[in-house]
Amino acid sequence: AQDLPKRDLNPSEAQVLSMTITREPGQSLCNSWDVTDYRGEPITIGFVARVLAEEQDDGSQRLVLRAMNWRGENDGQSHPHDYLAQRILQGLAEPGCYRVLLDLTHWTLLKWLDEPVPFFDWRASLAGDHKIHPDDRAQMARMAEEFATGSTSGTLRMVANDGGWTPVHVTVNRVELDDGVFAGLATLRQP
Repeated sequence: AQDLPKRDLNPSEAQVLSMTITREPGQSLCNSWDVTDYRGEPITIGFVARVLAEEQDDGSQRLVLRAMNWRGENDGQSHPHDYLAQRILQGLAEPGCYRVLLDLTHWTLLKWLDEPVPFFDWRASLAGDHKIHPDDRAQMARMAEEFATGSTSGTLRMVANDGGWTPVHVTVNRVELDDGVFAGLATLRQP
């Protein structure tokens, strides 16, 4: 999530995010994207991703999603950005609010739509460890239940940058990335 460009929307990016959610062996994607680098310069990157089942030493299998990108050269056949979607996102941006796409199955971060949130440790809270205050587990369960039939919101205490806890107001809406593949569009702000 930290490496994907913020606000730049690529035509096949929804496919990559969908692969992250569905995780079906045999899925693959190869494409090139025109993006803006960390200096604000337009560049072209090549991108490949695939999902495969790897056999473990004990005979069990685990799914692995491998992706790689590299700097490429523009061949003049680039696909246009989704400027309408970008304008809509920019028009809905609010100071103090940070939007992110989440995998609803595992509640993990897929892509920031704005700059990453500065007021809590999002890497610990959204990127794998799911560190929220133990007393907020029931609130999170309620939100997950509400989300099954629509949007939801609530305040959860997330890991603060200094290691303590900080309250974060979270609103989550369902977004269809691909046919039948949904992600959560979460808006995070201080209450």
